[in-house]
Amino acid sequence: MTITFIIGLIVLGLLLIALEMVFIPGTTVAGILGIVLILGAILLSYYGFGVQTGNIVLLGSSMVTASLIFVGFKFFGAKGVTLDYKLNESKVEPSHRDIPIKIGDVGVALGDIKPQGNAIINSRTIVVRSTGEFIPDNTELEVIDVTPNRVIVKIRTS
Repeated sequence: MTITFIIGLIVLGLLLIALEMVFIPGTTVAGILGIVLILGAILLSYYGFGVQTGNIVLLGSSMVTASLIFVGFKFFGAKGVTLDYKLNESKVEPSHRDIPIKIGDVGVALGDIKPQGNAIINSRTIVVRSTGEFIPDNTELEVIDVTPNRVIVKIRTS
């Protein structure tokens, strides 16, 4: 056992704690294993090199761990690396209830409908559902049913 091994355990423990703080929310195996590795390295330094070296390792690893936790919470907060951007302008209408759609209206598939997808009907993009068939992109559609929860379409036949 060398001091390099002990430093390696501490560095690995710190990396696992940083991984948990930044990428993995909550208390997971990575954070617990990181703490165990750091405590194990401190105990090994006391056991293998004596009290003076053990105290130096304890003090050094405590300061580095505290600094890492401080910097982690300062830059990432308690939420870690998460998306903090809100979409204010959606391209798809959340509901067709506010759009006057009736049976017989014609539109175009905006992407594949299999069996659900988006379509442009009455110059508005809405979520539609087919009768179970696959409808490819840019296919003309016809509304065959409108319920409070969905708009049912089929391929338009001329």
